[in-house]
Amino acid sequence: MKVLEGRQRRRRRAATTVLVAVAAIGLGALSTVGIAWIGPTATTIRPQWFTFSNEPDRFWADDERGGHYRVVHTLGFDLVDFSRIIFVGQVEDQLFYLQNPPPDWAAVLSIDLREGYDDVLTLASGWPWRALALEQWSRWSPPPVTGVLPVPFLDSALPAATAPTGSNGPYAYAMRHCLAVTIGGHSVSLPLRPIWSGLVSDTVLFAAIWFGAFAAVPFVRRRVRGWRGRCPVCGYSRTGRTDDARCPECGG
Repeated sequence: MKVLEGRQRRRRRAATTVLVAVAAIGLGALSTVGIAWIGPTATTIRPQWFTFSNEPDRFWADDERGGHYRVVHTLGFDLVDFSRIIFVGQVEDQLFYLQNPPPDWAAVLSIDLREGYDDVLTLASGWPWRALALEQWSRWSPPPVTGVLPVPFLDSALPAATAPTGSNGPYAYAMRHCLAVTIGGHSVSLPLRPIWSGLVSDTVLFAAIWFGAFAAVPFVRRRVRGWRGRCPVCGYSRTGRTDDARCPECGG
């Protein structure tokens, strides 16, 4: 009989552990998404709370894609603004060919502009790793006739201007991979495109934290019951009994 009861208890504990693990993973995923949405929301509603730092402007190209971009950092998310440029000569002869690649999660432009846009801004948010992204694809309207920054051919003195320059607008743009919501009268765009490496890493981290919190509950409950003079297992009063006496209610 005791052997059977022991097996049943072990099965219940195993089932409870599985349920706790599933709940922790779910809460870890929700925590990851929630934190990834806090940054874009807060900067829209309270931009004065944030300080932005800009990396140096860079040029980059491979066999099919290329352009000028800058990376902007702030608490909770990063921005990459990638714009088209005019190449002089062959792309493989450029000093920046295969150099200074943008982050893997950043959307970029094809050299032949097959996307039909002149600029793409990618926002990646999440903590501690970037987990979700959104994109804003812009088209200059009307298209600029001159002023799009040409990149010198085999010139070691690459310009560090805030390229490209051109039409001052209005801009025609399309938002992708985002959820548009209104919060406190402010229009907020929330990122939806997964950055899988960061999404998985953040979810695992927060799931571990949630699992640890759940696992600590029985320990804390038993300690509190003991401090209150009750059975640590079932909570039955141990008043008048010695510390080594078994609980008359559960035998614990």
